[in-house]
Amino acid sequence: MNYAVRFTNKAERNLKKIPEPYRERLFRFSAALGVNPYPRGLEKVVDRGKTYRVRLGDYRIVWFIEDEKNIVHIMNIDKRPRVYK
Repeated sequence: MNYAVRFTNKAERNLKKIPEPYRERLFRFSAALGVNPYPRGLEKVVDRGKTYRVRLGDYRIVWFIEDEKNIVHIMNIDKRPRVYK
């Protein structure tokens, strides 16, 4: 079952600021979450329910899954110090 992938304004804004070679890779990974929202290498974010993260190079992708509605919300994409704010 496929999930709809939605980006928050913050995630979309941050993705546009990332240099091109990384941006394409991060976007492709984010889009692939629609097929498999629980990819290999994901880690659960402590004390945030169904929120997960994965590391791709120097960047992190943080997303929330609504299984009932089949939606993956990309909450933020950024480097480690700023991604959890």
